[in-house]
Amino acid sequence: MHLHCVENTDEIQKVTFERISEQLTVLDAKLEIDAEHHTALARINDVPFQFNFTSGDKFLSIRAIWESGLEKDASKMAHLFTAADSWNREKYFPTVYIEWTGETAHVVADYIVGVEAGLDNAQLLENISAAVSTGIDALQFMAHVVSTIKSM
Repeated sequence: MHLHCVENTDEIQKVTFERISEQLTVLDAKLEIDAEHHTALARINDVPFQFNFTSGDKFLSIRAIWESGLEKDASKMAHLFTAADSWNREKYFPTVYIEWTGETAHVVADYIVGVEAGLDNAQLLENISAAVSTGIDALQFMAHVVSTIKSM
C-alpha cells in the first residue's frame, strides 16, 4: 500500500464572520454578527451557538450553550461539576464548563479551532460541523445529568 498526498487547490483564507456565515448556509443556519462585541450567534438544530475569535484571532471558539434551569445549590453543583469533569476527561472535545447567569447554570460546550494560518472552505465547514455535532452531544449528556440531579 502506498499513500500519496492529495493536492489541495482550494485557497486558504483568513477566517472571518462573513466566511463562517457562508458556510452556515449549508447547515440551514443564519449568523447574526455583533461587530461591536466581536462575536456572532447562530441557532443550529434549535441550539444556540456563539462564535468568537480569541487570542488575537489565532483561535475560533464555537460554543454551544444550554440554559439548564438548575439553580445554585452546593450539593447539586458538585454533581454538575463532576459530570462536566467526567466529559472533559473522557472526550476532550468540546470542553464542557458551567457559566452562571444570575442564579441559573448555563452549560457551555466550547470547541476551539486554530485559525491563525487560515482555512479553506472545506476545512472551515468540517470544523463547524464537528463543533455542532460534538457540542450537541455534550449538551445532551449534561441534560441527562441535570434531569437526574433534579429528580434527586
